[in-house]
Formats: sequence, structure tokens, C-alpha cells
Amino acid sequence: MKNGCLVVLIDEFGKFLEHAAANDPGAAVYFFQSLAEFAADPRHNVLLITTVHQNVDAYAFGLSVPQRQEWSKVKGRFREITFNEPIEQLLRLAATHLNATRRDAHEEEAVLQTVLIANDTRAFDLKPAYAEEVATGLFPLDLLAANVLTLCLQRYGQNERSLFSFLEASDHTSLKQFRRDRPGAFYHIGQVYDYLFFNFYSFLQSKFNPDYAAWSAIRNGLDEIERTFSENVEEYKHLLKTVGLLNITAAQGSNLNQAFLVQYAKTALGLENAADLVEALKKHKIILYRAHAKRFIPNNGTTLDVEAALIEAEQKIAKSDAVAALLQRYDDLPPVLAKAYTYEFGTPRMFKFVITDELRADYPTGEVDGLIYLVFNETLSAEKVRAHSAAHDNQALIFVHYENTRDIIDLLYELQKLEQVKADNADDKIAIRLLDENIEAARKTLNHF
Repeated sequence: MKNGCLVVLIDEFGKFLEHAAANDPGAAVYFFQSLAEFAADPRHNVLLITTVHQNVDAYAFGLSVPQRQEWSKVKGRFREITFNEPIEQLLRLAATHLNATRRDAHEEEAVLQTVLIANDTRAFDLKPAYAEEVATGLFPLDLLAANVLTLCLQRYGQNERSLFSFLEASDHTSLKQFRRDRPGAFYHIGQVYDYLFFNFYSFLQSKFNPDYAAWSAIRNGLDEIERTFSENVEEYKHLLKTVGLLNITAAQGSNLNQAFLVQYAKTALGLENAADLVEALKKHKIILYRAHAKRFIPNNGTTLDVEAALIEAEQKIAKSDAVAALLQRYDDLPPVLAKAYTYEFGTPRMFKFVITDELRADYPTGEVDGLIYLVFNETLSAEKVRAHSAAHDNQALIFVHYENTRDIIDLLYELQKLEQVKADNADDKIAIRLLDENIEAARKTLNHF
């Protein structure tokens, strides 16, 4: 057809990516690249549309670093158009489907109470009038549980498809079964945890889960509850599941303090002795309260409050502007090869990095053919650095003047505090492991800067 356009639509493209990553990623990357180039060629007049359920990079999680880099290059040939339905829309769909009608004034009052609790937390961005309206149709889901569920389905599932799978499910963790077993009760956050763990078990237990550590902390806490308590075990577990899922999904700055947890447990979980149960979990350090974040978290194996310890470390460490001296402690920049020269003349030329806060012009020695000066000095102007470089343009010297010095100073200060906290808690092996992970992440960020 003259001036026609061929539209190629590939649904469930993620399954092809999963198969490629598991079998022959090299050949697959070449094919995907060829396919993208073919579609991009204006002579072919082709529109290629694919659908995936997560970021393309996520399918390359288990590949080697070089393979992931090639994967990312191919990803860049596709234009991503993200589609995440708003939580409000998903909640309205669920409310319309459930079309709940309560039978007595007690249930009406309980639903209104859960709405007030949810609004007070500011954990989810819902307008009060809308929250009350949608909560009426969601029962027996309480408003907080519904928000946690939809956010988790967006993160681990497929948006509305997973939502309707939940609404139509009939397994022992399902809403349908719960309504038969406990008419009039709330399907709370603890129940949501059971549903997610049963239906998304493989993903939640895998390394592809972005919240793997958080889910692992909940599971470890559940095991600890069974070892610690002989009574009210299920009640303790539901409290821990509530704490754990809110820690994963609730917005920063939410007010999830002890008063909230006790009130929610009484209203949604139906625990009259909620205050005593929360105190018992605190006493045995199964949950820890983070005052600065105004929330409880599951104990991940250490009693150290890293954030609080970092605040304390500020009293021991003075913030320094001596960037060059501090950076030399974290120098992880090996010499680099002047590739173009090497390719053209066949002789390798090595350049070494020099971190400094002053303008210098040293002569390379030994196997080093040139120097790259990384200049960190907020008082130096770019013009002065250019003039100094021009004065030595007959030498193999390169001068890099950093304008983001303040960001680097802040990051160096964080690294110093982390190392101080590590030194103060040398006997806590789990805390040391967590701190080492934070230090390594900060060093990678530093190298990126």
C-alpha cells in the first residue's frame, strides 16, 4: 500500500526478555538491537510497540556487568512510556467491584474510624473527602490495607490485572474466603501480607525483589515471635506484618508512631490488648521505634539505630572543607589509557589522576605519561584554571575543575560519620555489615561525582 505504515505490536515482551536473559543474552541483545534499528530506519516506515511489566533493566538483573551494559545500550534505542494508574483510580475500581454495604451502625462507625486513622498518618496521599467516600465501598478492606495492597500490586504485580486477580481470588488468603470466615471483620494489613506472600512467593523470595531485605526482616521477625511467645502468637504476627508492610509502602514523613499502631490494631485488627502486645514486641526488640522517622521497623538483627547513630556522630566529627585531603582516603581511580593515541600509534600512554586543591604542574615519572589533575577548590575560578592549563599546554597535563565541590563535601562528611559509627559499634557484626554496605554505596556515589 502506497505510503502505508506497518505496525508491529508485541505484547508480553518481558517474557522474551526473561528467556533471553536466562539462555543466550549475547545473541538476544544483537537481535533486539537489529530489530530496533530496522524499525528506526525511516525507509521501512515501521512502528514497533512492545509492552513490558517492569523496567527493561530489571530483566537483566542476573547478568554480568558487561552484559548489563550492553543491555542498557539496547534499551536506549527504545522510547519508554510508563503507565502506572493512580492509586485513587485503583481504589475506586476495587470499591465499585466490591460495592460493599454494611449492616449496622457499629460497622459504619468502625469504617469511619479507620478513615480518620488513615488521614492522621499522612501515609498516603488521599484527600479526606475522597478517602471517606471510597472507604465506604472497600469494606471489609480498611483504607490503609487497601492502599498498601494497591501499592504492592503495582510494585510486584501488574496494576489492575493483579487487583482484579485479588478481588476474584478464592484461596485461603483471599478476600472472598475471609468474608465467609469472618463476616463483619476488617481485612487488614496483616491479611494483605498473607495474600501477597502466598501469591507472589517466588518473586518476593528472589533477588529480583527490590524490597528483598525488608521482606526478609519481616520473615525473621515472624520466626522470632514463634520462638519467644507461647500465647497471642497470631496477634503478634499480624502486628509485625502491619509494621513491615507500612515500612515498605508508607511515605516518608508519615506519622506511624505507637499511638497510631495501637489505635489501628484495636480498630482494624480487633485487638483490645493492642498496647500490651506492642510493648511486648518492643521489649523483645522484635520491632524497633525510629523516633526521627516516627515509625516502627522490624528488627533486622541489630539494635543499632543507624540514623540516630549518624546524628550522634555529628558531635564527634567536624565538617571539613579540605576536599582534596579527604578524597585521597577514598581514592579509587586507577590510571587510564589514552585509547585514541594507543590505537593510532600502537604505543600505550597512561594518565594518572592527582587529587588536589591547588593548581600544580608536575612532571610525569616512571610508567606514567601524563597527569589528570582533579582540582577541588571553591575559591578558584574557571578562568584561572583555564589560564593555568594554557600556560602548560606543551605538557601532558589535564586540569579538571569541579563545580560540585559542595555536594562532594557533604558526601565525604556522610562517609566520615558512617566510619565513626562503624568504629563505635565494632562488636555488632550485623551492624558492621549494614554500615559496610552503606559505605560502599557512598563510595560508588563519590566516584560517580
